[in-house]
Amino acid sequence: AVTSYSENGYVVAEGARQVHQLRGAFSDLVAPPKRTLLLGFSMGGLIALDLAESHSNLYDGALLVSGVVGGTSAQVNYMGDVRVLFDCLFPCALPGGVTDVPNEPFPLPSVFACVSGNPSSIGALACTFRDSRFLLPGRNGPELAQSIIRALGFHWYAAEDLFDRTHGHQLYDNHDVTYTSCAPGVNDCVARYTSTPDAENFMRHHYAPTGILRNPVLTLHARHDPVVPSGHETLLRERTEAAG
Repeated sequence: AVTSYSENGYVVAEGARQVHQLRGAFSDLVAPPKRTLLLGFSMGGLIALDLAESHSNLYDGALLVSGVVGGTSAQVNYMGDVRVLFDCLFPCALPGGVTDVPNEPFPLPSVFACVSGNPSSIGALACTFRDSRFLLPGRNGPELAQSIIRALGFHWYAAEDLFDRTHGHQLYDNHDVTYTSCAPGVNDCVARYTSTPDAENFMRHHYAPTGILRNPVLTLHARHDPVVPSGHETLLRERTEAAG
């Protein structure tokens, strides 16, 4: 059984509620299932994990594929970091910023030309991070360039939806981050942002995994996914081990 959601965008809470309702609808229309297994991709992976943690008495296991399983806050930080580091390291102007994305198509040709024409900047961004679990993925220059472009494009189309859900309040925070980098001066040139308490609360509720798993959960992840990086897997493993 599968369902869409009542709205589009980053709808983790709505998705969890409506997948949960789907189980009830199946029970009413067919029969109460002997086993219920959850399957979720990307944001759906986080939705399935939310249900697996919150309703372990009703769900018998989960398969999470390239999921945002480290939580929304980690994903927002990754997206925002790629954007501020790009603005700092690349000598071309991408309109807007972390919190101000123009209502126009992503300028792919100009971004592609800028990235591919600056191999030293590609290397500098690839070696810069706030958290070693969230390095930009790629095994060589062309893969890293593709990762930068795809991550920027995802931020371009996802940021407005996220900020709308917090009524324009600040989700992204790097005000006290010291970036590790092979490029000198990065910490002096990145734009700085400070999140607001209500936006942080939104991210906790939409969703911050606890790692408390009472039923089998299997995760799969593309190792070089530049949109939902595989560092999410490491975060979930650490939380699960900490929870015993």
